[in-house]
Amino acid sequence: EHAMIDFFSDEANKDNPLYASNIRNLNTTDNLRSSFTLLNYLADNSDSRRSHLFGSGSGMPQGGYEIPSTQLAPATVSVFTLSPTTPVYFFTVAEVNFMRAEVAAVYGIGGNAKDFYDAGVQASFSMYEEDGASFIATGGIYEYPTTGTIEEQQK
Repeated sequence: EHAMIDFFSDEANKDNPLYASNIRNLNTTDNLRSSFTLLNYLADNSDSRRSHLFGSGSGMPQGGYEIPSTQLAPATVSVFTLSPTTPVYFFTVAEVNFMRAEVAAVYGIGGNAKDFYDAGVQASFSMYEEDGASFIATGGIYEYPTTGTIEEQQK
């Protein structure tokens, strides 16, 4: 199970705190924009999680918050998907599996790094009701490098 808070409701002082701060208090949906680097990475890898995280639109270049709207119209940049009831995650199942994979790869203890890594990728896709099996399969874009160096495995 995820370590999270997920009992929010769409009411002031009972909703997701980031939503409360950003949307209720600041009255804006424009603050949390997608990164050009992340969106391109997801698109280049045909990663279906993109639409769940940011919807449609383009990304903003790193450090591009001062780009004039004549060069980068704010309405074209994807906004992070956030609602009053979005859970707050302390640790996801995916994150715990990735940490366990790293310990197994670096220190050779606690189990098989590839198994934890694969479980982490699958858990990450499962959060959005997607299937990551083809991504971690032999030849898949997120296939674990079993013959790689520790640095390559960590990457």
